[in-house]
Amino acid sequence: MTAPLGTGKGGRRPGAGRKTGTPNKLKSAEVQEVKALAQLHAPSAIERLAFLAQKAESEAASVAACNSLLDRAYGKAPQAVAVTGEGGGPVDHVIQVVTGVPRSSA
Repeated sequence: MTAPLGTGKGGRRPGAGRKTGTPNKLKSAEVQEVKALAQLHAPSAIERLAFLAQKAESEAASVAACNSLLDRAYGKAPQAVAVTGEGGGPVDHVIQVVTGVPRSSA
């Protein structure tokens, strides 16, 4: 939801934001360089995770290593979210508009 113009509460304003065609601060070449450096260490990191999954002294470390390996191999599991209203029924939507102007008694 965008705030009306001139309210001083955010929202869309003329001239705001990054101009069209302006690149992000991190240049694409810099991002690729960082990814390439990280990928150099990926095989040894996976090897370490596999070691920890099997031989970690802490069960928590072993489980965390197993989860990391599975996430990388198969992707993270989807998370289901159930949203219900009172009594398991539909969610009621209430929209309240606050203008700062008192209601007139009619």
